[in-house]
Amino acid sequence: MKAVSLLSVGIDSPVATQLMTSRGVEVIGINFSQGNEDLLKRIMEKTGVKRCIVMDMNHFQKSIRRDEKMRCIMCKRFMYRIAERIGKEEGAEFIITGENIGQVASQTISNMVTISKSVSIDVVRPLLCYDKNDIIKVARETGTYSLSIERNGRCPYVPASPSTRTIEKRVRLQESHIPLQDLMDEAISNANEIHLKKV
Repeated sequence: MKAVSLLSVGIDSPVATQLMTSRGVEVIGINFSQGNEDLLKRIMEKTGVKRCIVMDMNHFQKSIRRDEKMRCIMCKRFMYRIAERIGKEEGAEFIITGENIGQVASQTISNMVTISKSVSIDVVRPLLCYDKNDIIKVARETGTYSLSIERNGRCPYVPASPSTRTIEKRVRLQESHIPLQDLMDEAISNANEIHLKKV
């Protein structure tokens, strides 16, 4: 079984990814935060990911109005679409995410539904109903927690008042003003790959 994972250097997605690799799923990581490759490589070693594709989101982010309250939802939908395209090319059956109900604005039930509707591939959320303390406990046991907290700070593009309840029709209207296909092509064509040596 093969999957692609939205693998960040934060706390949650490495735990979600490790839970899946520990069950025998072959996981290809997809990361959207260039500049953290050394840290990402160490997280890959802990989570069982041998290959990770690193994307640059800056051009996409700059195409959205700074005050756009649905920015986080649009961003996550963009990530899902890229994961779906790569997943299909790689023969992956589903996307793995570290999403957890209500933890941030994009992870309300309403917003996760809106985000999921951007793709046709299945999405698996191993941590959906985990308590944050339980996620941290697993991260400590896995050895990713100390790595994840090395990078402090939040995404510089998060709006002051992000939308917590979205309607897909409205999000699609905003997306219609952005050259999504061109931005996806650009992100994928400029991606870097990290490969860990097989033991």
